[in-house]
Amino acid sequence: MPIRRPDTVERVLARIESRVLQEVWFGRLRLIAVGVLAPVLAAAVTAWWFDLVAQLPPQLSLGVPAVTLVILMLAAGVSLLALAMRRFRWCCAAAYCCGLASAVGVGAFWWLQTGSGKALTWLVVADAAALLLAVVWLTLIVSPVQRSQPDMRGTWTRRDPLGTR
Repeated sequence: MPIRRPDTVERVLARIESRVLQEVWFGRLRLIAVGVLAPVLAAAVTAWWFDLVAQLPPQLSLGVPAVTLVILMLAAGVSLLALAMRRFRWCCAAAYCCGLASAVGVGAFWWLQTGSGKALTWLVVADAAALLLAVVWLTLIVSPVQRSQPDMRGTWTRRDPLGTR
Protein backbone atom coordinates (compact mmCIF):
# COMPACT_ATOMS: atom_id res chain seq x y z
CA MET A 1 0.00 0.00 0.00
CA PRO A 2 1.58 3.29 -1.06
CA ILE A 3 2.17 5.91 1.57
CA ARG A 4 0.24 9.07 0.94
CA ARG A 5 2.35 12.16 1.17
CA PRO A 6 0.91 15.37 2.44
CA ASP A 7 0.37 18.00 -0.22
CA THR A 8 3.10 20.48 -0.72
CA VAL A 9 2.54 24.10 0.14
CA GLU A 10 2.59 25.00 -3.56
CA ARG A 11 -0.22 22.57 -4.35
CA VAL A 12 -2.34 23.79 -1.46
CA LEU A 13 -1.84 27.40 -2.50
CA ALA A 14 -2.60 26.56 -6.14
CA ARG A 15 -5.88 24.92 -5.12
CA ILE A 16 -6.81 27.91 -2.96
CA GLU A 17 -5.98 30.30 -5.80
CA SER A 18 -8.05 28.27 -8.24
CA ARG A 19 -11.00 28.24 -5.86
CA VAL A 20 -10.73 31.99 -5.22
CA LEU A 21 -10.51 32.80 -8.91
CA GLN A 22 -13.63 30.73 -9.58
CA GLU A 23 -15.67 32.82 -7.15
CA VAL A 24 -17.60 35.66 -8.75
CA TRP A 25 -18.54 38.88 -7.02
CA PHE A 26 -22.00 40.22 -7.84
CA GLY A 27 -22.67 43.90 -7.48
CA ARG A 28 -25.95 45.08 -6.05
CA LEU A 29 -27.31 45.97 -9.50
CA ARG A 30 -26.55 42.50 -10.90
CA LEU A 31 -28.05 40.81 -7.85
CA ILE A 32 -31.26 42.77 -8.27
CA ALA A 33 -31.33 42.28 -12.04
CA VAL A 34 -30.91 38.51 -11.92
CA GLY A 35 -33.13 38.20 -8.83
CA VAL A 36 -35.95 39.97 -10.66
CA LEU A 37 -35.46 38.85 -14.27
CA ALA A 38 -35.17 35.10 -13.65
CA PRO A 39 -38.53 34.82 -11.81
CA VAL A 40 -40.12 37.17 -14.37
CA LEU A 41 -38.84 34.87 -17.12
CA ALA A 42 -40.27 31.78 -15.42
CA ALA A 43 -43.63 33.47 -14.72
CA ALA A 44 -43.92 34.87 -18.26
CA VAL A 45 -43.13 31.49 -19.81
CA THR A 46 -45.73 29.79 -17.63
CA ALA A 47 -48.35 32.42 -18.46
CA TRP A 48 -47.49 32.16 -22.16
CA TRP A 49 -47.86 28.39 -22.11
CA PHE A 50 -51.28 28.49 -20.42
CA ASP A 51 -52.42 31.26 -22.77
CA LEU A 52 -51.23 29.29 -25.79
CA VAL A 53 -52.89 26.04 -24.71
CA ALA A 54 -56.17 27.87 -24.01
CA GLN A 55 -56.23 29.42 -27.52
CA LEU A 56 -54.69 26.51 -29.41
CA PRO A 57 -55.99 26.34 -32.99
CA PRO A 58 -56.55 22.79 -34.24
CA GLN A 59 -53.94 23.06 -37.00
CA LEU A 60 -51.17 24.24 -34.66
CA SER A 61 -48.70 21.71 -33.30
CA LEU A 62 -47.22 22.09 -29.82
CA GLY A 63 -43.74 20.85 -30.81
CA VAL A 64 -42.00 24.21 -31.22
CA PRO A 65 -43.75 25.83 -28.23
CA ALA A 66 -42.88 22.85 -26.00
CA VAL A 67 -39.18 23.07 -26.91
CA THR A 68 -39.30 26.84 -26.36
CA LEU A 69 -40.92 26.32 -22.97
CA VAL A 70 -38.22 23.89 -21.86
CA ILE A 71 -35.34 26.07 -23.04
CA LEU A 72 -36.73 29.27 -21.51
CA MET A 73 -37.42 27.53 -18.19
CA LEU A 74 -33.92 26.03 -18.30
CA ALA A 75 -32.49 29.54 -18.73
CA ALA A 76 -34.43 30.79 -15.71
CA GLY A 77 -33.36 27.79 -13.60
CA VAL A 78 -29.69 27.97 -14.54
CA SER A 79 -29.71 31.72 -13.87
CA LEU A 80 -31.07 31.19 -10.37
CA LEU A 81 -28.61 28.37 -9.79
CA ALA A 82 -25.70 30.52 -10.97
CA LEU A 83 -26.86 33.28 -8.64
CA ALA A 84 -26.87 30.82 -5.74
CA MET A 85 -23.55 29.13 -6.63
CA ARG A 86 -21.59 32.29 -7.51
CA ARG A 87 -19.04 30.43 -9.57
CA PHE A 88 -17.59 31.52 -12.90
CA ARG A 89 -18.52 28.27 -14.65
CA TRP A 90 -22.15 28.56 -13.61
CA CYS A 91 -22.22 32.16 -14.83
CA CYS A 92 -20.91 30.99 -18.21
CA ALA A 93 -23.58 28.29 -18.34
CA ALA A 94 -26.26 30.85 -17.48
CA ALA A 95 -25.01 33.21 -20.20
CA TYR A 96 -25.07 30.40 -22.74
CA CYS A 97 -28.55 29.21 -21.73
CA CYS A 98 -30.00 32.73 -21.72
CA GLY A 99 -28.47 33.57 -25.09
CA LEU A 100 -29.79 30.34 -26.57
CA ALA A 101 -33.19 30.92 -24.97
CA SER A 102 -33.47 34.41 -26.42
CA ALA A 103 -32.67 33.08 -29.91
CA VAL A 104 -35.15 30.22 -29.52
CA GLY A 105 -37.76 32.69 -28.22
CA VAL A 106 -37.37 34.85 -31.33
CA GLY A 107 -37.75 31.74 -33.48
CA ALA A 108 -40.87 30.67 -31.60
CA PHE A 109 -42.29 34.18 -31.94
CA TRP A 110 -41.74 34.04 -35.69
CA TRP A 111 -43.23 30.55 -35.87
CA LEU A 112 -46.33 31.54 -33.92
CA GLN A 113 -46.70 34.83 -35.78
CA THR A 114 -46.72 33.11 -39.18
CA GLY A 115 -48.86 30.22 -37.93
CA SER A 116 -51.60 31.60 -35.73
CA GLY A 117 -50.65 35.05 -34.47
CA LYS A 118 -52.07 34.31 -31.02
CA ALA A 119 -50.57 34.18 -27.53
CA LEU A 120 -47.57 36.36 -28.29
CA THR A 121 -47.56 38.96 -25.51
CA TRP A 122 -46.15 36.73 -22.78
CA LEU A 123 -43.64 35.25 -25.20
CA VAL A 124 -42.31 38.73 -25.96
CA VAL A 125 -41.97 39.44 -22.22
CA ALA A 126 -40.20 36.12 -21.66
CA ASP A 127 -37.87 36.65 -24.60
CA ALA A 128 -37.00 40.17 -23.43
CA ALA A 129 -36.24 38.84 -19.94
CA ALA A 130 -34.02 36.09 -21.41
CA LEU A 131 -32.16 38.63 -23.53
CA LEU A 132 -31.63 40.97 -20.58
CA LEU A 133 -30.39 38.06 -18.47
CA ALA A 134 -27.94 37.12 -21.21
CA VAL A 135 -26.62 40.68 -21.23
CA VAL A 136 -26.24 40.69 -17.43
CA TRP A 137 -24.36 37.39 -17.46
CA LEU A 138 -22.12 38.46 -20.34
CA THR A 139 -21.18 41.70 -18.62
CA LEU A 140 -20.29 39.70 -15.53
CA ILE A 141 -18.21 37.19 -17.47
CA VAL A 142 -16.14 39.70 -19.41
CA SER A 143 -15.36 41.99 -16.48
CA PRO A 144 -11.68 41.99 -15.49
CA VAL A 145 -10.58 40.15 -12.36
CA GLN A 146 -9.76 43.40 -10.59
CA ARG A 147 -13.39 44.50 -10.85
CA SER A 148 -14.98 41.06 -10.53
CA GLN A 149 -13.53 40.43 -7.06
CA PRO A 150 -13.02 43.80 -5.39
CA ASP A 151 -13.08 42.43 -1.86
CA MET A 152 -10.15 40.11 -2.53
CA ARG A 153 -7.97 42.40 -4.60
CA GLY A 154 -6.00 45.22 -3.07
CA THR A 155 -5.42 46.85 -6.48
CA TRP A 156 -9.05 47.83 -6.96
CA THR A 157 -10.10 51.10 -5.42
CA ARG A 158 -13.14 53.26 -5.90
CA ARG A 159 -12.51 56.34 -7.94
CA ASP A 160 -13.13 59.62 -6.27
CA PRO A 161 -15.52 61.61 -8.51
CA LEU A 162 -13.84 64.90 -7.54
CA GLY A 163 -10.33 63.56 -8.06
CA THR A 164 -9.17 64.52 -4.57
CA ARG A 165 -7.36 61.23 -3.88
